[in-house]
Amino acid sequence: MDWSGDWPVILKRGEAIPYVGQRPNLPAQPAPDVPTSGDFEVVDAFDGPALPPYWMMLRNPREAWFDLDSHPGALTLKARPVGLGDNANPSFLARRQQHQNAQAQTVLRAAPTREGDRAGLAVLQSDDYWYALSVVRQDGRAIVELRRRAGPDQASGGELLASRPLAGEGPIRFRIAGRGDAYDFAVAQGDGDWSTVLAGADGTLLSTRTAGGFVGAVFGPFAQSAF
Repeated sequence: MDWSGDWPVILKRGEAIPYVGQRPNLPAQPAPDVPTSGDFEVVDAFDGPALPPYWMMLRNPREAWFDLDSHPGALTLKARPVGLGDNANPSFLARRQQHQNAQAQTVLRAAPTREGDRAGLAVLQSDDYWYALSVVRQDGRAIVELRRRAGPDQASGGELLASRPLAGEGPIRFRIAGRGDAYDFAVAQGDGDWSTVLAGADGTLLSTRTAGGFVGAVFGPFAQSAF
C-alpha cells in the first residue's frame, strides 16, 4: 500500500493483483476466534443472542425480517416481495467468500406454500450479478430452481438455468461450491444423497473484471415472496 499521496494506492492502474505478497515485519498476533486465512470450516448454529459480525446484508433494513428467537438454534428469514436484483434490501444474509475453492451449505426447514414464494442459498457479487439456488412454489408443487443474473440488462429476477421437482420428504439441503472460475450447485432432501443441479457454471461473471466493484462474492440464505 502506497500512502505517499492524497489517497492510498494498492497497485498502479492495470496491474494484476499478485497471489503472494511480502509480509510486513509485524509482531505475531493471537489466532482469531474465526480464521481469516488458510483452510478452515465455520459452522453457525445460530444459537447466540445476535448474529456474529461476519454476517452482512444488502443495505440498511427498514423493517425486522430476520430473527434468532422464534426458532432457537435456527435463523428465521421473513419472505418479502424484494428480490436479489431489486436494488433494495432483500431478506438475504451473507458471509464473504474468502477462497477461490470454497463451499457453502445450509438446511431449509420450511417450504414455500404460496405460488411464486421461494427460499434458498445464493452466491452474489452485486444486485446485477448472482446465482440463486432455491425451492419455489410453482403450479401447486415445490420445485428446485437455479437462476442467474448476469448483468443489469437482464430482468431483476434473473434467468432460469435449471429446475427439477422435489422428491422425498424432510428438510432441504443446499450446497454451492466454488472451484476457481466455476460454481457447482447441488441439493439433497432429508438424509438423502446430494444431487447436482448444475456443475461448472461460469464464475467469472462474479469477478471484479466482469461485475465491477472490488468487494468480491458472498454466500448466504435468502427468502422471497411473490407478493
